Amino acid sequence: MNSPGDMAPELDQHAAFELNSMSNRICKRDGAACDIFVEGYENQMYIIAEYVINELPFDRCYFYRSDRPIHITFDPEHKRYLHVKQRDENGKRNVGKGATGEKALTLLQNSI
Repeated sequence: MNSPGDMAPELDQHAAFELNSMSNRICKRDGAACDIFVEGYENQMYIIAEYVINELPFDRCYFYRSDRPIHITFDPEHKRYLHVKQRDENGKRNVGKGATGEKALTLLQNSI
């Protein structure tokens, strides 16, 4: 399977429980993922990320920028981990920073 350099289908929970042509699960991690972009909050997606962190059970929330969709994963562990994705000067995503709990909210607020 060909993917962009920063994609990993075997880890990407967007595939959830989908099977490949060999009838094997594409992603063996339990759970599912979605990307959310809310009309009316096109430049304020940090508000949606704050809501997710404060109110919803989730495994991971990836925050890119206030004008980009947020990526949320849901699985049995509910780690409630925020990962702030950043891009370098060439536009390539780099590791960024991550945190859970109150530190997640602080990280998000410092990233806007």
